This record gives sequence, structure tokens and C-alpha cells, in this order.
Amino acid sequence: MSLLRDLHMTSIQVVDAVGAVATRIGKQPPATPLSLSDATVGEAANVLTDLPSATDTAKPATPTGVRGWVRQFEPIWLPFEPPATANSHVAPGPGDLRTVTLPDDASAADVAALLTEITDHPPQTLRVVHTGHPAATGIGRSIAAELPDCQVIVLERPDSPRDPGDAGLGHPDRYLELRTRPDGTLQRAALNARPPQPRDHEPRLPDGVCLVTGGMRGITAYTAAELAADATTLVFVGRTPADDPDITAALRDLANSGQPDVHYLRCDVTDPVSVRQMLTEARTHGTLTGIIHGAGVNEPRTLDDVTADSFAATLAPKVDGLRILLDELGTDHDLRLLLGFGSIIGRQGLAGQAEYCIANDWLRHDIEAWAQTHPHCRTHLLEWSVWSGVGMGVRLGVLDSLRRQGVQPIGIREGVDALRDVLADPHAPVTVLITARFPTTATLHLAAESAPLLRFGEHVRARVPGVEAITEAELSLGSDPYLDDHRIDGTPVLPAVVAMEAMEAMAQTASHVDTVSLPISLANVEFRAPITLSGPDTTTIQTAALSDAHGIDVVVRDSADTTGTDRFSGTLVTAPESPVPQHRSDQPPPSPDAGPHECYDTTFFHTGRFRRLLRYDLLSAFRVRAWIRTEQGSDVQPWFSQFHSGRLLLGDPGAHDATLHVLLACVPHRRALPVEVERVTVWREPTGVLRVDAVETSHTHDDYVFDVVLSEPDGTVVAHWQGLRLRATTPPRRKGTLPVRLVGPWLSRRLIECGLHDHVELVTTPGRRKFGAATAILQQLTGASAGHNLAGAPRVDGAHASASYAHNTLLLGVADDPIGVDWESVPATPAHAGAVPCDAADHPVAELLADKLGEDPTLARLRVWTAREALSKLGYGQGESLRIDRITEDGLTILRAGSDHVVTAKVHTTDARGAQVKVTAVACPRERRP
Repeated sequence: MSLLRDLHMTSIQVVDAVGAVATRIGKQPPATPLSLSDATVGEAANVLTDLPSATDTAKPATPTGVRGWVRQFEPIWLPFEPPATANSHVAPGPGDLRTVTLPDDASAADVAALLTEITDHPPQTLRVVHTGHPAATGIGRSIAAELPDCQVIVLERPDSPRDPGDAGLGHPDRYLELRTRPDGTLQRAALNARPPQPRDHEPRLPDGVCLVTGGMRGITAYTAAELAADATTLVFVGRTPADDPDITAALRDLANSGQPDVHYLRCDVTDPVSVRQMLTEARTHGTLTGIIHGAGVNEPRTLDDVTADSFAATLAPKVDGLRILLDELGTDHDLRLLLGFGSIIGRQGLAGQAEYCIANDWLRHDIEAWAQTHPHCRTHLLEWSVWSGVGMGVRLGVLDSLRRQGVQPIGIREGVDALRDVLADPHAPVTVLITARFPTTATLHLAAESAPLLRFGEHVRARVPGVEAITEAELSLGSDPYLDDHRIDGTPVLPAVVAMEAMEAMAQTASHVDTVSLPISLANVEFRAPITLSGPDTTTIQTAALSDAHGIDVVVRDSADTTGTDRFSGTLVTAPESPVPQHRSDQPPPSPDAGPHECYDTTFFHTGRFRRLLRYDLLSAFRVRAWIRTEQGSDVQPWFSQFHSGRLLLGDPGAHDATLHVLLACVPHRRALPVEVERVTVWREPTGVLRVDAVETSHTHDDYVFDVVLSEPDGTVVAHWQGLRLRATTPPRRKGTLPVRLVGPWLSRRLIECGLHDHVELVTTPGRRKFGAATAILQQLTGASAGHNLAGAPRVDGAHASASYAHNTLLLGVADDPIGVDWESVPATPAHAGAVPCDAADHPVAELLADKLGEDPTLARLRVWTAREALSKLGYGQGESLRIDRITEDGLTILRAGSDHVVTAKVHTTDARGAQVKVTAVACPRERRP
């Protein structure tokens, strides 16, 4: 027994009834397709039995995208290629195929009779052939929506309805809407998402009188009131008496909201005499310049309940009403705007809504014909999806059931804004479907290329080409072997650059185009929380993309997170022009065969395919010049399993990751991870040996913002990371052995963290005094002329500098304020201990330091000695007493001399000569000096 046919329930009533029963028995209401409305009682009972408990947290039928959306869709025609015989379904036999011809003069009664005839004897395949009848497509969509076992082909043959041949036969789709071209080729009707455009003005209704049919409640009246200009007079038209309390209340509400020039006229738009009288009275308020036609009735009924009278009653206000209104208006008019309010039901059909579907599509046909003959009048037919808060969906009480079916209602503000967007666009088509998220149905064919086969786009859960895509992918060590090389504290973590690859993949899947190629640019990228693997289990990530006026927004989520938090997000934007090449490096690039850098064994957590750093040419806390390499030859390893697509949109992820992780040496005593990028652009695929140039643009104690350029040896820019923000995720830690180049960045960061100085740039590197190492690095750091003063100290234009050498290693300090640095190697044997100089007046301070630090007195004296040497470069004499200010947990001693401070540290370093222990000192003023 069919709920729809035998119990005479409407499709909406069926869904509501099943949902109500589910709630009563403690089940989750079903999120079903629209075809549930054609279920039998037994099928509905089975659905109810299989529903999950209301307490279960199952995934919704329609996955959550980036956010809700309301978009415009334009009807278009696409070339149609009949399926190849080898790939097509078997064409129906003569007994399974029925072709009906709809003549141009077929009346509403003829259409109603045809619906009954088809319903009484539904074929396996139905072809409706016509030469442009306004009811033809509505008939086809209604049959397809209500008879799910019937394939429907609607064929328009403008020349003749005869001899349709085999057009459409054997095609797998259940609904086809075709037309023949003069050259005999076929086209298929489709919907194309219109890209959102920024508005440069707020469109309004034209000055003068604007007629609004359909009464004073509903979306037509609401949008008219919202769009009315100061010089617009609104005249609402309806069949309700003018003294009805609801009418008087609505007029009062409009007046109170700032619409004083509002009137209501009682009129039956299906009666020419009534319309003529109404127009005469309306013109007393001014020149008639606009019409918004929203009159209509919707009384759902199944196909076999449609009669000539019921169909005529549905057609009358929507179609006949506009025809009469325009006829009575005459040819001598000042009409500048004509808007017809239709429905998405006319575009896709709906079980139990055949009359309303055909009426709305008939209205579309008439309005498009009017637009062709009246080019000076702005004309649109707006096919609205259901609204929330106002409109027919609210009156019928169906919003909850529609949401369960995957239909997201249009919000009131969203609807008005969408109409403004149409009116603000001079290129907007006459017919526009305006809808929020909707489920896939057989009768809505979206223009799109096939979804690209990409690693993170393999399981497409939802896709509206040109609007959004939602996909899922399972991560595991088997399918994603790179995760085994990217472990933090033993836990595999999805690298930020691979998450960006997923984001790019989804941006491509959401777009109309078949491929997205370099250059690619992402803006406002945020890495809010890591995605990790736990043991051998898989992790499912969901990626969603949404096209908007500013670009394509993309988010990545972890399905294990029940809160649905966005782990990664960003926006695909138009890439800028490729920049001017960088200056070539003064030093030749290293060989790509050079072994992995020593930092991988001391500081970085990366292993395997991520070990790409070859050499640092310059490294401080605030500046990097380094060389990395891409995969090549025998080093090339698959990033994904052989069962997944290996296509990478951004190129080698290992090279892009190395572009970021070489910056970790700027904060060697803490774990810093990327959390944000203002913009990253990749112009070309990274290949060979590449140079990384990075400059810090700002910092706090825990955040470090860099501008990073990746370029080829000749200076050609490969990628640019702007506003790359690293955040320290661990507290400062005592370091063991540090590569010598990392000592300078460590000391600079510790000065900041201790609140001593915000920007002392320290560089520690192999270098010899006689070769002018300090001068060369000063010029690289500042770009200014550098040399030595008469005393032999380094000098640079626009800054202060100080240098110290120990065992052919350089400690260089640069700051805006005067600075002094010194470092010494700790004596290798006790025999050299006596050679450690220290003034007798400083012995008490050295002894106190040795006691507090638990260090050998020789080392404590060396601390004091280096402190004195550093202070002397600020002009302090030996007579200035030293005082201990404080000692940090990691062994930094902060001493005071006068109003300035000096910091000393013991550092275990390694360089080409092996392990060494050095004592360093940095002296700088506590306050900035003019």
C-alpha cells in the first residue's frame, strides 16, 4: 500500500509522518532522499526499524561543509553525446518505450489528461517530444520525481516533433532534457553555478509605483519592502479584503519600519476586469515602473489525483495572472523592472507537486518570452528554494522534514542579499535558480567535469561544481608512508604542507575546471591543531571547499574530533604575477649529493624523505639563508600507496616542508610549529637544489613571523611564504650539544624570553679574523657597508656590532643599541685551568657563581672574564663592580654592571673540528640609548 497513492498523502506529509513516528519510538528521524515519499507502508516500517537510536551520534546524511551557502544557478545547454553502444544500457524494447507528442496548442486540460494517462500505464521509458510547449519540461520532471521506476526523456525539436529517432535511448541517467540544434546535434539542459561577485552598489526598486502580487505576507512582500527605495511606492495586490486584520496589521508594520508610502488593493489577478480597475487606482499613486509577481497557490496532490479543474486552479494565479496583468498594462507603459517569483520545484519536480511544478515552469517560459520582446525592461524569473522564517515552507510547516532530506532553507537576510546580487549584476540571466544546499536528484543535472582523481579527493561525499566539495580520506602508515618520517615525540603527524595539498585538491574538486595548475596561491592559512595517527589505527580526515567571491575557502577536519573543529583552513585565491628574480647567491650552491645536515641529529625531528637541508650560509634568530634539495634519482619515494593517486598539485612536499622546517634552527631550544600563513604562492614545481631566504618580520616570546622565499640558484622564485607564523609549543628547554651555528639563535631568543633585549641578532659560525669573517656576515645581515674601526672592532652603517673569535669560530652581535660580545673555549685539560684570566676583584663573584651553579671554579672565572670582555666593548672599565642579577633554570647568568646587563652561558657545541665547550657573554644596555 503506497502512502502517496493509496492513502492520498502528499510527499511532505509522508516525510513528516515517518519523522514523527521515529521521534515517538526514540529513533533519529530519517535523512532520506525525496523518493521516500513514494514508499509503501511496509517499506516505511523497514526504514523505521533500521533507524539508529536518537542517542546515537551517527554522521548526518548531508556532511557539514565549510559553512552554509546561498547561490545562483543559471540554466544552460551543453553538448550531448549519446553513450557508446558498448557502455550504454540496453535500449528499451517497443513495449517498454512510450513516446508522447505535446502539440503547441495543447491546453491545460490536455496536459492534465496526459498526466493521468501516463500515470495509469507508466512505461519503463517515457519520451515527451515537443516544439517548445511551456508545460513539456514540467511534465517530464514531475513524472521522473513521482515515478522512480520510469526513465524520462524530454526532447525539444524546434523544427518538428516527429521522428525523434533514438535520441537519449540507452543513456544511464534516469532523466534527460534534450533539444536538437539546426545542425542536428543534441544539447542537454544543465545548471551552471554562477560565481559570486562582489557588489559595487546596493540595488533598489525603481522610483515610482511597484506592484507586488500575492498579498502582504511571504517572501514576495518581504523582499519588496527590503528593496524599496525612498521614492518607491509599494502597492500590494491580493484577494483578501482590505479591512482584514492581517492586512491592516501588515500595513502598520511596514509604516512603522520606515515604509510610509505603502498601499493595498484588493484584486483577483485572474479576472481582467478586476485587474483593469486595480491598475487605474494604482496609477493614482504615480507612474507604474515595476512589477513583482508572486501570486500563486500550492495544493499538493499526486499525479493520479490531478484533474483539469485542479490544474487550471493552480495555473491561474501564477501564469494567467501575469498574462492578464501585462495585457491590461498595454504597450504604452514605463515598466523598468519585472520580477517573477518561481520555485525550485518547477526546476526539479517533486513527488505530489506536479501541478505546482508545471505552473512554475510555465511561468518561466512566459517571462523569458517577455524578456526577449522587451529588452529595455529588466526582467528576471527567480526560482527560489524554500526560505526559513517566511514563505510557503513556513506556512506548510515542512522545514524540519526538508532539512532531514538535505535541503537547507534560505535565511531571510540571505534571500534578500541574493536578490540584490542578481539585480546588481548587469550580466545576470533572465532565469536564475537561487538555492541553499540541496540533495542530489535525478532531474537536476549540474554542469561539471568529472571529479579529479586526487589522494584526498577519492571519496566524494558531496559536490556541487562551482560551489562546494566535501570529501573524506583515510590516513594510515600503509597508504601514507610519509607519516612514518614525520613523527613528533613518536607520534605520526600530518605535515602542514600535505594538509595544504589536501586543501588544494578540494579547491580543485569544488571548482568547475578539470585541473588546477601552478601558480597556486593560498591566503589566510591556519593550522589550528595537528592531525595525528594513534597506533596502527587509521584516521579519517574530511576536507571541505566552498567557492566565494574572494576565492575558495577550504577546511580540513579530523573525523575523530566530535566537535567538528577545523584543524586546517585557508582560501585559494588568484596568484600574483611571478616576482622579479632574487639576487644570485654569492656562494655556489652545495652538491645535491651532500649528506643530511647535522641539525637532523640534534634539533629537527624529521627523518627519511623529509631530510632535505644541505647547508646554512647565514643563520640567526631573525634571518636564514639555506640550501635544500628536492627528491631526485634513487631518492624518489612514493608519497602514497600504489592504490592511491600520486598526483601532487604543489610539487615535492619534502621540499616545501624543508622550506619551513629550516626555520626551526631560529628557535633551537623550543619546538616551534607553523600555525598561520597570510599567503603562500607556488609559481613552479620545486626541482634540484633550491635556496631558502627568510627574514623575521615580528615576534613575541612565543610567536615568530617570517617572510620566506624559495628560489632556484639563478634567483628564479619558486614559492613565497608571506606572514608565516611559527608558534613555540614547548617551554624553553636546556639544550645539550648544539651545532655551532645554532648557538647564536639560541642566545638571541633567550635574551628575548628573559626580557633583556628584544632584538639582538647573534650569529655563530666557523670563521677567522684574518679572512674578515665578521665584515662579510655584517654585510649579509644588514645589506650595508661594513668594515673595522681604528681599534679593530667591526663597524657597519646604521647599526652597532661586536665580534669575538674562539678557535676559528665567530660570535657576531648586531643591534640598534651598543653591544658587546665575547666567547672563549673552556680549557680542554686541567693543566690549562690556571691560564684562565680573572681579576682578583672579581673572584668573589666567580666563587658565588660556582656555588650557585654547581660548576667548577675555573668555569665560573671564565664566565666572569667573558662578561668583563663584553662589557669593555661598551666602554666599561675594570673598576665597575659586577653584581649577580639572577640565574635561569637553563644556566644563564645575568649580571649587572652599572645600569647595563651582561648575560653569560656555557654551551656545548659541535663543528667540523668536533665537540667543544664554550662560554659566551653578551652585554647590552638595559634601556635604549639615543
